[in-house]
Amino acid sequence: MTLDKFAVLLIFELVIGSVDNYKIYQFNTSNRDASLKYIITLPNNQRNTMKTFHSDPGTGIRNQRYRWPRLGNKIVVPFTLDSSADFTKLQIAKIYSAMRHISDRTCIKFKWRSTEIDYLSIYSGKWCMSYVGRIGGKQGLSLERSASCSNHIGTIIHELVHALGFFHMQNHANRDQYVSVINENISDDGVNQFQKIAAWEATNFGTPYDYFSIMHYGMYVFSKNGKPTILTHGGKYNQIIGQNSKLSEGDIKRIRNMYRCNCVEKRGYKMC
Repeated sequence: MTLDKFAVLLIFELVIGSVDNYKIYQFNTSNRDASLKYIITLPNNQRNTMKTFHSDPGTGIRNQRYRWPRLGNKIVVPFTLDSSADFTKLQIAKIYSAMRHISDRTCIKFKWRSTEIDYLSIYSGKWCMSYVGRIGGKQGLSLERSASCSNHIGTIIHELVHALGFFHMQNHANRDQYVSVINENISDDGVNQFQKIAAWEATNFGTPYDYFSIMHYGMYVFSKNGKPTILTHGGKYNQIIGQNSKLSEGDIKRIRNMYRCNCVEKRGYKMC
């Protein structure tokens, strides 16, 4: 399915604000294995720009306008913590830990915003949500205080990776080669969340499909009857998908490759 149809299907009463950019909505459920749910809305302003790309499908946005800028040898992501969020000291510490987890493994540098125009504004709204990629200007990233997202480092990492420009792994255009989606078990509000992203929209940056990705759904997400909604072929990785503790090696490689972390800037020139 192309993003034109995908976006139309996903615009319903839960969507708030502009839908001109990628946005992720994350919900909590009572099921331990389905503690993270997401609603995705997609942009109207880049759908016809890159349809010639079909190789290496994946989950990272191809369009470079959604990337964060490079400053020297680092990719800089300015951020603020909204004063209205009233995060606890422990929650703030976990936000910083999630940022360090990414920064220690990639060239991404999260820094307090000074005068930057484009920045993340981390707040505690209803649900946990993040836009996908840099959208420009003040960019909200919600970590609901009462939900698992502000109390679990892995979930915060997940949201930050969305903000860097990545969708969920099971949205991979070639996912049917690796997992089976059990449509009859999916709740009505989750049907559209298992649609695939067109190959010309997203790439895996030279890495394979990743069962270990922190961006992969678990077996029971959006289940309406307690039965699995997604199963890995052969069952070997059924208990692996949906891990929510750290970046996988594949996640790290994809971030590094998207942002060309192997490039070193010297005297104004990039050396890769």
